[in-house]
Amino acid sequence: MYACTIDFQMLYQINMLLKEKGYNVTIHTIGGCSCNGIELKNLNDSNRELIKEIINDYLKNKYMYIKDDPTNKNYFTVSSTFDK
Repeated sequence: MYACTIDFQMLYQINMLLKEKGYNVTIHTIGGCSCNGIELKNLNDSNRELIKEIINDYLKNKYMYIKDDPTNKNYFTVSSTFDK
């Protein structure tokens, strides 16, 4: 397993990207400034997969992706593409 974290700068860039695309949703770290999980706030269920796709597109050049957290529909865990 590879350690994958989203840092504050990445968090900011993803939030700006979502805003530019017209989504009224923000992501927040779970557990501090650098994390291996994110939480979506103000999430509309109909936009969930599109937002996940946008975030994964941003993360692909960093060899990471987010996947659904089984405990909370607004949480995603960050994983390495090398673990696929």
